Amino acid sequence: LAERGRIAREIHDVLGHSLSGIALQLDMADALRESGRAEQADAAVRKARALAVDSMAETRRAVHALRQGALPLEESLRALTADVTISGSARDIDTESAHTVLRTTQEAVTNAAKHAPGAAVSARLECRTDGVRLIVHNGPATEENGAFAAGTGLGLVGMRERAALLGGTLEAGLGLDHRLLLRHVG
Repeated sequence: LAERGRIAREIHDVLGHSLSGIALQLDMADALRESGRAEQADAAVRKARALAVDSMAETRRAVHALRQGALPLEESLRALTADVTISGSARDIDTESAHTVLRTTQEAVTNAAKHAPGAAVSARLECRTDGVRLIVHNGPATEENGAFAAGTGLGLVGMRERAALLGGTLEAGLGLDHRLLLRHVG
């Protein structure tokens, strides 16, 4: 049952974030087209397609990770944001903790896209002997705050639950970095 729960959370996270990102871009395209900005609307549709292609690749990676029991964490983080700093050895992180780090980063990137469009996003992962610390930061919006897909509002709740299951904590909110701390990992 625990393994089924883990797999269900993983599939939910991959599909939920992917579909939210695609819906966000398509909602923005509709709003832009309605305001007579057809060129920008077309760009949003192209971005939605790119997200769909990326999402299929991410789904394949998630399925592979579930089968193999090992997650290529560094590569996965870099796929979410190019600005990643890692100190220590990410290879020493156990699979469930690596999933939590990855999903927390994904939630933070999704939240930045919704609430600070165009903002630069950076992630810092510290792999220490007593645990893992992740800080995801986004700058201010650089694009117009268009229409965006409404989420369930449960993304941060789910991330906090994931962290708590591993004896960790997650701090996040409007104007705050996403901070994940997992103790005694690896």
